Amino acid sequence: MVEKQQEALRDLDRLQQQSETIGTSTMAKIAKAAGAEIDENDPIELLGKKIGRGLGIIAVIGLTIYLAVTYF
Repeated sequence: MVEKQQEALRDLDRLQQQSETIGTSTMAKIAKAAGAEIDENDPIELLGKKIGRGLGIIAVIGLTIYLAVTYF
């Protein structure tokens, strides 16, 4: 019985290590593609980042309102 528990724990540890590796590498690729490597000292890049985030929020709110009005 103890042997089965130890084997199960080893399998769980291995699974956790593999899933973190896959998830971490995927998230790193997404962050790199999204421009996570910007120069924090460059005011133009910071302004562009703020404008992009603001426009994204406006788009989500607008789409939500549109869908609510259209389908409800």
